[in-house]
Amino acid sequence: MPAGGAAADYQFNALRFNALRQQNEIAMLDREWDRGRERYMLSGRYGTRSVPSKGVAIGMGLVLLGFGTVWMVIALGIARVAMQIIGGGAIGGAFLVFPMFGVLFLLISIFMAVDTYRKAVAYEEAESAYRHRRALLLAQQQQQRGR
Repeated sequence: MPAGGAAADYQFNALRFNALRQQNEIAMLDREWDRGRERYMLSGRYGTRSVPSKGVAIGMGLVLLGFGTVWMVIALGIARVAMQIIGGGAIGGAFLVFPMFGVLFLLISIFMAVDTYRKAVAYEEAESAYRHRRALLLAQQQQQRGR
């Protein structure tokens, strides 16, 4: 076997090895992302998982904020009427508990909306970093094939 043939085989095998190594890097990155993205996912009532969204967070916050506000307005109206009918005292003051549920509901709603929005931003940043890294690896792979 001539020496030139061995050198060509060596070069061919080195190129194949580099191609396999790059494919493996991309596959590892994909598996890493599949495992890592679970960290950002939201869990539904029945265990369903979903990707957080800024739009959903804002919409959810507005709807819950509206519901809590309506609850408080109605509850304050009922409490005012009850206090006029019953008068002050402990029984009339007991009706003030219902508007307080509205305040609690509003606070929890705001916390949930902000938390979901924060998760959506973190997910988008992580996904962007993953896509950028994957694009770099694919560009390197294409560059190696072009040689």
